Amino acid sequence: MESLCGLMLDTQVFDRVLDNDLPTDVLSNYNVYITHVQPDELERARGDRKVKLLECLRRIEPTQLSTATSVWDDTPWDEGSWSDDVTYERMLARLKQLDNSNKKFENQSRDVRIAETALKHGLTLVSDDTNLRTVMTEFGGKAISTMELQKNWKN
Repeated sequence: MESLCGLMLDTQVFDRVLDNDLPTDVLSNYNVYITHVQPDELERARGDRKVKLLECLRRIEPTQLSTATSVWDDTPWDEGSWSDDVTYERMLARLKQLDNSNKKFENQSRDVRIAETALKHGLTLVSDDTNLRTVMTEFGGKAISTMELQKNWKN
């Protein structure tokens, strides 16, 4: 896969922007990427929050990449790749181990597809999920929290 320079945003980053915990100015200094997973998850929000989260997504204007791995009944046909690579399975197993099964499989699978796509494209994952960041770095990728991103922006 092509190596890109930029940030892959985990879905909760949009919550941080909406709640004014992360100014959009911080993101304007970077090429920002998402997969189909983030808008799909934002669509699951309810009521007025959903509308506001989708507006945050539009304001940030990220570039959408296909996920590095597709999952039946969750990845739209043209928005994911089919691969023999076992990175996804290994990352998912590690995240399950770290989470101690506290999350639903669907959430873990989606988180790992975001992280794996960032890894395969050489992007820095921005996530406030400590376990997901740990998996990303254990597999050789870069990951930072929204707080670290904001701190780096101020320096």
